Amino acid sequence: MRNHLMAIVSALAILGSLGTAGQEEMGRFTPRLRGAVPRGAVTRSIEEKLSEFISVRDFGARADAMDREDASVSAGQVRLRCPSAAFTAGDQGKVISVSGAAGPNRPLISTIARVVGSGEVDMADAARVTVDHANVAWGSDDTRAFQIALDNQKNVGAVHVPAGRYLISSIVIPASTTLWGMSPRFVTLIGIGGAPAMVTDDGNATGVGLSGMTVEGGEKGYDALIRIGYKLPFGTEGLITNVKARDNAGTCIAIRANVAILQNNYTINCGESLRLDGEANLVDNFSAVRSYKYGIHVTGVGNVFRYTEIEAPMQGSIPIFAERGPNTFYTPIISLPANTTIPDLIVIAQATGPVSVHDAFVGTKPGSAWQWLVRDGSQNAITPAQYTAGATTFVALGSTVRIR
Repeated sequence: MRNHLMAIVSALAILGSLGTAGQEEMGRFTPRLRGAVPRGAVTRSIEEKLSEFISVRDFGARADAMDREDASVSAGQVRLRCPSAAFTAGDQGKVISVSGAAGPNRPLISTIARVVGSGEVDMADAARVTVDHANVAWGSDDTRAFQIALDNQKNVGAVHVPAGRYLISSIVIPASTTLWGMSPRFVTLIGIGGAPAMVTDDGNATGVGLSGMTVEGGEKGYDALIRIGYKLPFGTEGLITNVKARDNAGTCIAIRANVAILQNNYTINCGESLRLDGEANLVDNFSAVRSYKYGIHVTGVGNVFRYTEIEAPMQGSIPIFAERGPNTFYTPIISLPANTTIPDLIVIAQATGPVSVHDAFVGTKPGSAWQWLVRDGSQNAITPAQYTAGATTFVALGSTVRIR
């Protein structure tokens, strides 16, 4: 409450000094546009306007997270070295998380006990494993601020995340609640680790929304960075849009949904970029860069994928893996890096229904190769035109499959 009142006082001071709004009495203002009051504008209180949305900053989020990729620490030691870090005295007491320093795919989560220099700190806990060039993240733990804000808006609205970099372990988005930021370019959630999922739901995923931010795992051992709908699937109100998820050996985005929309999302450096379990969902404009196992892994039926791009799948990975059909892919683009061999471009695992691919495009580089363009569950190669075996039908329509 105190933070909210302070925000109101600050807003009054700002509005009193700017020409974009005219303050008519204490706590009241009329919006102005280029010096004139727009036709139809009404006088409203500052408190009423500010209460239209809740920000994580209203509940104490600090947005002071930092991360680097050149940390090193020896097993049994507390001294961490990170030449690019620029630690300051103010970092003492903040949370620090070092990928792999507690074991394979397990972060060491500790606090900064002492700042030795700009590139060195002593942690409160010793590393269990020696790591070199590891990801390290540090800052104020904003998890509690995010969760209180989300819980206050449960079933009633949205929580805004202002521009900044926030350190969190795991947050739960309640039903009928949206967590939204301005853009993945300006809002970043940086993972501490220590939980199965970085962003998840409370068991009722109806109407859960996530928009306008980067979710960065930093190889902190999450099973999934974003994991929504695995107790109760979310449906038509569910929307994941304009989200970038990156740097996780597990899954980046895992959604169990029916009639949901995933739009304008992007992943990079993921074991499994997108896992979609459920039926009749729309995935529109999805891009996966550097997938180590699967680019798109779909287990449900009746899903539609439009304008998906699997760029630079890593050695031995499968760009598109459809466990069953029917599912439809419109204009999928698969771009192979140089000197990379993958088993197959598209795999259909079970003969349960048709999988249609319209206007697929495969871009190759020198030394890139794959065994089959499409392979079904019987390990048969499928031609680009049409292949039918039992209940499984693969159809490439439009301009067929183009390979460059």
